[in-house]
Amino acid sequence: MRPQLPEKQRRRLVLYYFGEFTYEQIADMEGCTISPVKRSIEKAIENLKVF
Repeated sequence: MRPQLPEKQRRRLVLYYFGEFTYEQIADMEGCTISPVKRSIEKAIENLKVF
């Protein structure tokens, strides 16, 4: 079985890299600040390096 990213990390990563949304736009969509969005995307990248 192939490991998967947590849903929130995957969604934010896809929006940022493939949807070309900014951190601010993603934060607005999700009703949060930029900081957790940025951390989540950074963590997703780290997790992908492990896979």
